[in-house]
Amino acid sequence: MIYACSDIMYAIPLEEIPKTIRQGIRTIAYLSLQEFQQIAPGIEIKQSTIDLLCKPSIHFRSSFIQTEESVFGSFQMINLENIMESSGKIGIFLTKNYCLLVNLGEDDPEVAHVFERAVSRCKSDELTVEKVLYLFFETLVMEDAARLEDIEFEFDVLEDRIVAKKVEEEFYQVLILKKRELFVLHNYYEQFLEFVDVLEENRQGLFEGENKKYLQMMEHKFSRLKQNTLQLRESMVQLREAYQAYLDYSLNSVMKLFTVVTTIFVPLSLIVGWYGMNFTSMPELKWKYGYAYVIGLTAVIVLLCIWVFKKKKLI
Repeated sequence: MIYACSDIMYAIPLEEIPKTIRQGIRTIAYLSLQEFQQIAPGIEIKQSTIDLLCKPSIHFRSSFIQTEESVFGSFQMINLENIMESSGKIGIFLTKNYCLLVNLGEDDPEVAHVFERAVSRCKSDELTVEKVLYLFFETLVMEDAARLEDIEFEFDVLEDRIVAKKVEEEFYQVLILKKRELFVLHNYYEQFLEFVDVLEENRQGLFEGENKKYLQMMEHKFSRLKQNTLQLRESMVQLREAYQAYLDYSLNSVMKLFTVVTTIFVPLSLIVGWYGMNFTSMPELKWKYGYAYVIGLTAVIVLLCIWVFKKKKLI
């Protein structure tokens, strides 16, 4: 088993990879798209296959091409610093003789470093396709659990803002953004689980013996990340319900205030209507203190209503 990693370390030169594969030596390599296109004819991979896997997509769904001897697939990548921003695609070309990881988008040195770290974690006698794949994906998502925990802390902060009634106008936009991020993360991990399912079927007989345990370890890791994402989505629903309850409470408070004001003015409206009839038999119309009397009566009614509402804790 030998390996090569473009721009980082070369166990073998790029031009030697097809020859090594034809000799039946299992080869593991990480290549840029340009480098892969150089060696593709030598390992009988058609350009149409490469074009299909390189096809732009807005969906986080794995694309697989299976034959009797090989599995070809691609994955959408994300940038954890900006989850809504796509970070290219990674292709995998897998047969009994080789496992090639290819950057199908723009050259990203970070992914190459991930491959380097994965290989460096293997002893020379443990350099198997299954283990390198497991370590590559494990290293790739190594910081994802911490990012999910950060999102959970962000939810706690948002919940505290609701409890403290310090909700700004952009609060709902923040909720929508977090919902979309969790949707992307869910589909991001789902595509890896689909890939592991294909490998575990092992229709091509690529994996044998105890090394199958690495496929199971990959599945468990992605399943945990996906499950954590689902739990965060449930927390998101609860947070949105709490926000809606806050809005309902705020609306009820406003409506209660309007109700109190309306209730206070109802007896005042009765007084206005009563004395507005201007019957000649009304003694207050010719009384010297009639005007002051009505003002005093109105003030007493308003103060009495306010006292009653405060006693009932309505205001």
